[in-house]
Amino acid sequence: MSTTHSPLRAKRSFHIPKLFSPKTTPITGESGYVKQETISFPVPKPEPEDFGFLELAAGADPTLDIVAIHGLDGHRKTTWMAENGKLWLQDFLPADLPNARVLTYGYDANTCNRGRVSTQTIRTHAEKFLQELSRKRQSAPRRPIVFVAHSLGGIILKQALVNSDRYADFCDILPSTHGVLFFGTPHSGANGVKHLQILNKLRSLLKKTTNNLLRHLEPNSDELENLQMYYQRVSEGFETVCFYEEYPTPTIVPRHAATLVGDRKVTREVLHGDHCEMVKFSDSSRSDYQAVLSYLVRWMKEVTGNVVDNTYPSAPQEEPPLVPKLINIPKPVPPGSRVYIRRPKIQSRMDRLLVPNGRRTRQPRCILYGAGGAGKTQLATTWIKEHKALVIVVDASSRRQLEVDLQREIRMVGPEYAKSTWEDAIAYLNNRGGWLLFLDNADFQDFKLDPYLPSSPHGAVLIATRNHNCRNYEPDGAIPVEGLTESEAIELLHTTANIKPASIGASLKIVREIGTLPLAVAQAGAYIFENRRFDSYLATLRERRYQLLREGLLKGTKDSHSAYAAFDLSFRQLPIKAQKLLKIFACFHHTRIPMALFEEAIASGFAPRTGLRSCPPPEGDETIVSNITDILCSPWDERSFQALIDAAQSASFIDTITDTSGSVFYSIHPLLQRYIQDSFGEQGIQYKRMAARILLGVAQRPRESNSWYWQLVPHIDALPQTIKEADLAHTIGFHQVYKSLGFWKDTRKLLKVALSKLQDMHGRAHQDSVRTMGWLAEATRHCGQLEDAQRLEREALAMRIELLRQRHPGSIATMANLANTLQTRRQWEEAVKLQRDLLDMYIEHFGQDHADTITAMHGLADTLRARAQWEEYINSARRALRVHTGFGGYLRDSLTMRTPDSCSSAREV
Repeated sequence: MSTTHSPLRAKRSFHIPKLFSPKTTPITGESGYVKQETISFPVPKPEPEDFGFLELAAGADPTLDIVAIHGLDGHRKTTWMAENGKLWLQDFLPADLPNARVLTYGYDANTCNRGRVSTQTIRTHAEKFLQELSRKRQSAPRRPIVFVAHSLGGIILKQALVNSDRYADFCDILPSTHGVLFFGTPHSGANGVKHLQILNKLRSLLKKTTNNLLRHLEPNSDELENLQMYYQRVSEGFETVCFYEEYPTPTIVPRHAATLVGDRKVTREVLHGDHCEMVKFSDSSRSDYQAVLSYLVRWMKEVTGNVVDNTYPSAPQEEPPLVPKLINIPKPVPPGSRVYIRRPKIQSRMDRLLVPNGRRTRQPRCILYGAGGAGKTQLATTWIKEHKALVIVVDASSRRQLEVDLQREIRMVGPEYAKSTWEDAIAYLNNRGGWLLFLDNADFQDFKLDPYLPSSPHGAVLIATRNHNCRNYEPDGAIPVEGLTESEAIELLHTTANIKPASIGASLKIVREIGTLPLAVAQAGAYIFENRRFDSYLATLRERRYQLLREGLLKGTKDSHSAYAAFDLSFRQLPIKAQKLLKIFACFHHTRIPMALFEEAIASGFAPRTGLRSCPPPEGDETIVSNITDILCSPWDERSFQALIDAAQSASFIDTITDTSGSVFYSIHPLLQRYIQDSFGEQGIQYKRMAARILLGVAQRPRESNSWYWQLVPHIDALPQTIKEADLAHTIGFHQVYKSLGFWKDTRKLLKVALSKLQDMHGRAHQDSVRTMGWLAEATRHCGQLEDAQRLEREALAMRIELLRQRHPGSIATMANLANTLQTRRQWEEAVKLQRDLLDMYIEHFGQDHADTITAMHGLADTLRARAQWEEYINSARRALRVHTGFGGYLRDSLTMRTPDSCSSAREV
């Protein structure tokens, strides 16, 4: 024991002058404390012999394994050891639970060390923990387990239990789990993590540091939220107890974070200590130890008394499997909806797949796949009831539940099958016929169904899933279940609401607003039925959409019978980067999102080109660009991007379309898009800015035609006007796209904002202000606001001349625009004067053969013709004809259309 890191030994430390105010609490790890005046860093060097499992008590004929795992900066022994040297797992438990084997697990959880730090993450630590635990339990793989986890160790344990449900190599761990004791585990994050990360930066001057374990422990972490959702699913078969600390510590785990608030199945209890003291018991008579012991004693009695068996099928093993004290009842077919609307095309195809004509040479299979709330289960149960099939219903939402249901079915056959396993159920079906195996909720992406599908052609398989990849179990039998047709959706709305309106106009608006997903339409109908407010529902929906679509079909409930709850399950299963990519998608128009948009944005560096020297991209955009590249990867990696797309597509959230040119586009269901937008919270602005920066990064790249802009415009339109106007560089960038396509109203709206900002920043006479004023004048003229355009052009011309001189190309261009406006407003005299001056300048600058010179000749000739100044017009036209022979036909036609006296001139031409 002398080789371990005893808390009684002096800690090596160094001191840094106090950097924080006297009120600032210093940050410590689990292994010790520091004084207020200085920051002292304990430096336990991680030793390889301290990692892995250590058996603290072998147990007499053990019937239970108690497995402890420490937390951040902890140690497999000292984390649990009191100041008097008592290690309760070793010194107290064996006397109180003599038939328990006690193991403690060590891993490198140090965030700072003089020599080295681990590069492992929560996921890789969890994987290693499972591997070590499986090896340690090889002689008794199904012996019941109770886990004891402190702080970060609880997060690693949760990840390990989730993984054990997914991977066959660890399939014995979860069904053997009888209970879990969490001590101060930050289920939803811990306060002080940011300070620890800052402190690590200071430490890195002298030591090795890592934030690999800290980065997911911040409050409201997406990673922790997703992990908790998975844990709730896999923990249904055992008891969870959460202990929380009574006294605050620097790195505090608040009560709400340590107790899984909202999970009704969890037991919560306070311990009279701080975050470190709560797992150190100096005496077995202490009330805290007795509280912990009470759960362990009860669970030991349950295990030895065979009170509970998880009804989880067991693989062949040395010990005889426990026979569950349950009455085996076949799982019923899920109830159908009272307002089910027939979908004849899908149902007739199900008939052809599941009841084929002629001799069977292969097993009939039908896979119904689509987003949550699309009606897959309703289609399946309706078909089963109409065909009176001999059905075996299994819940495939997890490996555990699927195997439990298959085991239940085989044990229903007769007493001789009382100890049969799920493997026996599959073998039984392979030797029988006339059955239909219905796998509902087969949604998890990492869960392979192959071992659970019988191969006999004399039965049939029906699968309902959100997982797009399940099509591979029978590609020819896969049926996409999407939204209803508009007529079907209206029928469902009227049936659910119990109304018969004289016209379908209002109903059609509602259906188009919420989409045609059956569950969402049924929710709308249920609300109308309860509130009798059909006419005002659409306005209420637009005002309180999140609340209405989050509520269940029964008013006031928030259960699985709501569209948003259905989306929750699939969305939170996705990898974090796939979730973030979908959040960017939700900021675009929901259809025809080009893959090239992301590839070219990466190549461009997301840099908008404004043409104005005084408006570079704002400084805050560096963070935005960093966030985008974190999601998309830079340089462009098509394989990584496709992996995110595959994840989103496998959950039936997006569709991929390839057009005739080979270009790839994505679309997202409009209701899912609204669901994501409604769940943005404070992150909404950031994701909209990310979408804007992606669009701007590709908008200004040189193109041979405007076809690319036509692809971008719907997505630019989808951005809020406030985002397009938020930054001057973005405003100018978006105006250039609109201008190139002739969308003058949108161009003018953006330029008015841009000009106001430029004039506030630099004054009216600044060259960028003047240039933008010219752009605004042009857009104003195209919008038909000629008087305003003329005013702007005069002001811009005066400033151009003052800044640049009259014969500068910029001044000449502004003069040409003013001349065109004057001509359009029939202010002939001034127009002619300006056009003559322009023509002289063009000839002087460019010569008579230049295209701009010829255009100026045309303009002057047009104005003279409009004023019927024929002599001057003919002279001007002949002048143009000498340098541009193509002008002859135009001149001849013009003369012929005028007076008879001009006919001779026309013949001359």
